[in-house]
Amino acid sequence: MTSSSSDPLEYIRWPAGVISSTADHVHDIRTESNETCTRVVVTFGDNANEEGLDAPSTTLPPIVVNQGLDFVRISPNGWSLESAFMDADRVDYPEGIALLALYPGYEFAVELMHREMEPNVRFFDNPARVVIDLFPLESSNPTTIGPFGNTFVLRRPIQLDPNGPGIPVDDEIEISGFGRPFEAAGLYRIWAVADDVDAHTFLADPPAPLIEEFFPTAGWAEGWGSFLIALPDLEPGTYIAVFGELPPTDEIGFYGTGQLFRVTDSSADEPDTWPEAVLLPNVQLPPE
Repeated sequence: MTSSSSDPLEYIRWPAGVISSTADHVHDIRTESNETCTRVVVTFGDNANEEGLDAPSTTLPPIVVNQGLDFVRISPNGWSLESAFMDADRVDYPEGIALLALYPGYEFAVELMHREMEPNVRFFDNPARVVIDLFPLESSNPTTIGPFGNTFVLRRPIQLDPNGPGIPVDDEIEISGFGRPFEAAGLYRIWAVADDVDAHTFLADPPAPLIEEFFPTAGWAEGWGSFLIALPDLEPGTYIAVFGELPPTDEIGFYGTGQLFRVTDSSADEPDTWPEAVLLPNVQLPPE
């Protein structure tokens, strides 16, 4: 077990499992919660491609677990994880989400993202499973979650402090998340808006966006494809950005997930109050 910091809870990486295991896929992901803990159980299975023979494996395969306060990632170590799901697996739990994620190179992993919590990870055989217990922290940062939409998920908000002045104009804005756009072709849109805008009213009948760009995801059919986007430079002001897709049908408009956010210039006069950087987990625009 190794840690990248003197704080053992900040970032930890550790291997587990044995090479003799016959497991070849994630069999299921389950969760349950009470007032003191959220438990997520990831079970591995055999016979991913054998119809009717899919079953939990007895021995944990070689895996690597990376964990921090706001995430846990379970990745195969030296073998190719198969997907046995007709639809990409997803489990929601209080203030968090677990996904069967797909990364570049067709590499699968189980990705947990949540508000900052203390993770306790354990490994078991018979059946082969990883049990993650998540305990709330009194000092939990309330700005590290989502937005987690039904069709697109952002790892973190664009503007972390929803009540703060915004993002400094000289800072690069990178967006990472997961989605399942048709043929892995995502689309993001950015609008410049007034400081006092009502984001939901604005998006009910929006004008043409200031910026519209396609972006690829790592996949779309068997897992939640990961993506990473560096936004173009933006002038100081208030914006709405949505990351999603325009489906190949005229009956459904653009949909996705996003946030209202501000870009600020410390050298300029700024108001004493700012619009709340509201999260927009499920945006559905009218057909075009």
